[in-house]
Amino acid sequence: MGVSGLTPFLQKICPNVLKTLPNRLQTLRGKKIVIDGTLITQRFHFTSEPHLYRHVLGWYRLAQELDDNGVQAICVFDGKQRSAAKAQENQRRRAVRRLTVARGSLEQDRFQRLRKLKDGVECFQNLDLSQQHEVIKALDIETDAKDTCATLLQEDIVPTGEKPEEICPPTPDEVPPLTPEETPQPTPEEDRPARTVRLLDETSQILPSDPGDLVTLFTSLHLSYKANVAKLSSLTVDSTSTQAQKLPPSVTDDEATEYVMTKAQHQLTVEENNLWKQLSTSLASPPPVLSGLVEEELGALVDRSQTMQTSFQRRTNFPNSNTYRESKEILTAMGIPCIDATGAVEGEALASSMVLGGLADYVASEDTDVLVYDAPLIKNISSRSDPLVVVSGADVRTSLELDRAAFVDFALLLGTDFSQRIKNLGPTNAYHFIRKHGTIEQILEAIETQPRYTLKISRDVYLAQVQIAREVFGTLPPVPPSSALEAGVKSDKDITEIMQRYGLGFAHSENWDYTAAYDSLLGGNPFEDDPRA
Repeated sequence: MGVSGLTPFLQKICPNVLKTLPNRLQTLRGKKIVIDGTLITQRFHFTSEPHLYRHVLGWYRLAQELDDNGVQAICVFDGKQRSAAKAQENQRRRAVRRLTVARGSLEQDRFQRLRKLKDGVECFQNLDLSQQHEVIKALDIETDAKDTCATLLQEDIVPTGEKPEEICPPTPDEVPPLTPEETPQPTPEEDRPARTVRLLDETSQILPSDPGDLVTLFTSLHLSYKANVAKLSSLTVDSTSTQAQKLPPSVTDDEATEYVMTKAQHQLTVEENNLWKQLSTSLASPPPVLSGLVEEELGALVDRSQTMQTSFQRRTNFPNSNTYRESKEILTAMGIPCIDATGAVEGEALASSMVLGGLADYVASEDTDVLVYDAPLIKNISSRSDPLVVVSGADVRTSLELDRAAFVDFALLLGTDFSQRIKNLGPTNAYHFIRKHGTIEQILEAIETQPRYTLKISRDVYLAQVQIAREVFGTLPPVPPSSALEAGVKSDKDITEIMQRYGLGFAHSENWDYTAAYDSLLGGNPFEDDPRA
């Protein structure tokens, strides 16, 4: 989303263009900003705030901050159609989301498994010695050096190198339904295994009460663990072969592997494998003694798995049409006009057009495409604890000594939603090349004999992407009529009703104007006291 790596590059090369406003909106009193409603809604949705309607809460607090500091705002949301120029990028994001959902499901299984294993170990410790021997004999624990799980967890399946791009949440119409081919089918009777193992209900909170139940629990959990490792390994291999054929060309084999199995998730799996080995060794040795270290490591794994599972849940719980509708509802009640871009127009493009057309002073977004449009950008608007950062596209061009055409090409070399990058061409070299050669076409000619720099697609296809991207960044969408930009009337009644309906009355009461409410109800204050006292 935006220009890949542009902000870190600016921080290194020309940090003076990034102006920090520690007092946030106080510094912008009397100004008007256009907020990228789609992106900021996504930011509020993916925050760690546990409330179901955290997006409503986030918008309420931001709108209140704007009002308190005398800053006018307009919210612009993406059009319902997807830009044809971003078709390949949208396809890539959908593929990444599907893989992330698969990873999250496996991590949820791990958390349930480790939590039950922890309970089972505690129950085992409470058994007398004869019962413990009964459990061990029934388990028939093997300490064979040929560990199939360890084989699947070899380090070479985890790639090194740069991290994949941040997984971008979809707009409401971007989440594809499962196709018939993707929908799981029941296993045919003849293909089902003849031998079955009774698995405990994952949601059951009943702890094992006798050795037989413990045997069932440990057997079930160990089988679940081995299946989990096999699934992770299978997904990894599949992503670099069969699945890679379905991914857009912009996703390399290494990136596809990284999408499926992050290094943190891989490390957690390795440590779980080591834990099972320690359990096997401890239980197989007479007498069966589990050291405090094993139990401590198990507890730490449970905590880390829960943290990772929660992270996956947040990342795969995408905003939907209700999320945006509810956000617009509270914004309208707060007197902030909401505008839906028409057709395939992106919100940041329309916001930039409005600012460059003199209808507002800044675009508030995290999307650095705004700078390529040459508009001034405000970052960190959704984070109340962080200072605002203001950066102007024109100032960036001046500091980099690039004209507009060269700056657009530089952004395309860094990577945007509209075009792919040249492999191994990082920001520093891209800047050097654009200063030296002027255009992407001339750069391609200059690096033609350098095998280090390669295109993942044909030169003609790449240049076609570049040309479309140049047209996108060189064409501003028409602005809405002035009547649509007029501030609405703030309605305390509507705000109260909305906040209470979504269980957020506690937040509204913090900002309730008791004096205004008292005057409204009683026509003044005949007792000349302070109702807030």
